[in-house]
Amino acid sequence: MRIPGYQIERELGQGGMAIVYLALQESLNRHVALKIIKPVLTTDEEFAQRFTREGRLIAQLNDPHIVTVYDIGSHDNIYYLSMEYLPGGTLQQRIRQGLPLKDALSVGRAIASALQYAHSRNIIHRDIKPQNILFRENGSSVLTDFGIAKTLGGNTIMTRTGLSIGTPRYMSPEQIRGQTVDARADLYSLGVLFYEMLTGHVPYAAEDSFAVAMMHVTSPIPELPPDLARYQPLLNKLLEKDANQRFQSGHEFLAALEAVETSAGHPTLSQETLVPAVGAIAPPKRRLGRKSSLLLPAVALAGAVFGGGYLWLNRP
Repeated sequence: MRIPGYQIERELGQGGMAIVYLALQESLNRHVALKIIKPVLTTDEEFAQRFTREGRLIAQLNDPHIVTVYDIGSHDNIYYLSMEYLPGGTLQQRIRQGLPLKDALSVGRAIASALQYAHSRNIIHRDIKPQNILFRENGSSVLTDFGIAKTLGGNTIMTRTGLSIGTPRYMSPEQIRGQTVDARADLYSLGVLFYEMLTGHVPYAAEDSFAVAMMHVTSPIPELPPDLARYQPLLNKLLEKDANQRFQSGHEFLAALEAVETSAGHPTLSQETLVPAVGAIAPPKRRLGRKSSLLLPAVALAGAVFGGGYLWLNRP
C-alpha cells in the first residue's frame, strides 16, 4: 500500500472501521499516526463519509487534550487521516497496570476539559472509553477517535434512524434507548471512565452486551471503596440516569472536583496505586434508595432496546 507523501513503517492497531499505522510524513520528516479505512468498507459510502467527517470535525478543534489532525484525503480509493502520533500508550493499558490516584484525577480533569471545549463547539464525542484516550511522551492525556462524533443541531448524523451507537459498557441510558443525545451523554461516559480509573473495573459488567445495557438503564450506582468515598457524590452526579440531574457541563464537574480536592483533610495527590492488578476485584456494592425506583420491567426494557436496535462499533 502506498500513500503519496508518507512512508508506512508498521501497524499500530486496528478496529472495526480502520487500521492505524506509524508512518513518516516525508515533507516534514516527522512521525504521524496514519489512520486508513479498511478496504472492505471503502465501497460503503456511509463509512467513507464518516471517516472523512471525523477528520474535518477534529481539525476544527484546537485543544491540548484533543488529538491534532494534520491531513485528510484519499488515493486510489484508500481513505486516510494523518494525525499526531501518541507514543505513550492507552489509558486502558494504564488502568490494567494500576493507576495512581493523582494520575486518575489528572486524566479526569483533562478529559472533562477536552469535552467542555468540544461541547462548546457543538461537538459530542459519543464514544468515551479508555481505548480512545492516549498519552504523549510528556505524559499528557489526549482524547482521540471522533469517528462517531455528532454535531449538535447538524444534519450529518452518521447513524441510521433507531440505531444506538457507541460502546455498551460506556453508553448513557439515553444512548441505549436510542433517544436523542447531547453533551450530557459524554459526561455519563466520563462517569463510567472515572469509576473505572478509581477502581480498576467498570461499574456495570455482565456476560453479554444486552445485560450490560439493562444495567446502565436500571441498576443503582455502585459504591466506591471507603477510602475513595469522598468522590462518591461526583460519581453519583455523573452517572445519573436522568440527564437533567447530571452535571450539565465539563466545567461543572471540574468545579466540583476542585472542591473535593481542596476539602480539608482529604489529600488527593497520593502516589498510591489503586489497583495492583485487574482481575482479583470484589464486585462493587450497589447504592440502593431512590434510584431503585428507576428499575423498569425487563420485558419493557427489552422492547425499548430491540425496538431501537444497536450498532456496536467495537474499535480498540
